[in-house]
Amino acid sequence: GTVVCWGDRAAGGDAARLQAALHGGESVRQVAASARAFAAVLEDGSVVSWGMREFGSDSYEVRDLLVNIQEVTASYGAFAALRADGQLVSWGNPLYGGCHSPAVRAKLRDVSSVCASAEAFAALRHDGFVVTWGHPESGGCSGPVQDQLRNVIALSASYGAFAALRSDGRVVTWGDDTFGGDSSAVRAELQEVVAVEGSQAAFAALRADGSVVTWGRFVPPMTMPAP
Repeated sequence: GTVVCWGDRAAGGDAARLQAALHGGESVRQVAASARAFAAVLEDGSVVSWGMREFGSDSYEVRDLLVNIQEVTASYGAFAALRADGQLVSWGNPLYGGCHSPAVRAKLRDVSSVCASAEAFAALRHDGFVVTWGHPESGGCSGPVQDQLRNVIALSASYGAFAALRSDGRVVTWGDDTFGGDSSAVRAELQEVVAVEGSQAAFAALRADGSVVTWGRFVPPMTMPAP
């Protein structure tokens, strides 16, 4: 496909870099957006990024690794690209998960999917293992629940936390409590779950019986004055 951009030119509204990369006639398969940058996956599996550098527009240092890319996921200021061989390539602002340690890099193999909060990433491997990196308070550190992150089949994220759905229908959460990282109040209800979705500050889990369990930040409804 083709891409049309508009808005703040410095924040990605000018796609001149992308258009220059399309001189060979390649089309775009997917576009991902951070707060002020974009990354496009071309049909040949390469990636072009543009916008503000501090929000992930500069992928030059990892350009040789960005091959056979299947999908790109964005946090607030960084990107993570999943390759066909299950390897993961990340770049962008380190404050938002743009880089990871050698120890994390060694675990990022046989990855099946990637999920992002505002400042962190979580990668799900085919063996049900979860790897996290980025800001610890936004879910970049899953250490306290790592022993529970087994047989995971799906990940979802809010702005500052993650939720992992296991094959046994249980849900594991971590990250900022105010963004749904703490699900202890509804732990007894989080069983026989078939799907989990995250909003900016909360999560909703659908159970096999059709009921829904929610947790996270509660904002009282606004009362509009009578006309």
